[in-house]
Amino acid sequence: MATILDHERFEDRFQRGRAIVPALEGLRSSIAAVCPAHAIISFRFDGKLHVDIDTRRVEEASMVELALLTVASVEFRDIRRGKAPSAFLHRITAEIPA
Repeated sequence: MATILDHERFEDRFQRGRAIVPALEGLRSSIAAVCPAHAIISFRFDGKLHVDIDTRRVEEASMVELALLTVASVEFRDIRRGKAPSAFLHRITAEIPA
């Protein structure tokens, strides 16, 4: 049975989550500006926030690796190639510092 305290904790988490969305949207826009138009940009969190960028061609992946260094709003860490969800894609992954 949920208590008022549980509801308040949920409401607090919900409000914090709503504050994060605009920040991620802004970051996504900054990243998209330096990526090919068809690049797939996604975020994941495993205790640290990461961005995954999937491109169709290996040349585009190389370009994205270098272009991430020019995004002024954040200094990415550990920019590297990763395993893409498809053999037809090439993934660049980077950690986003807190």
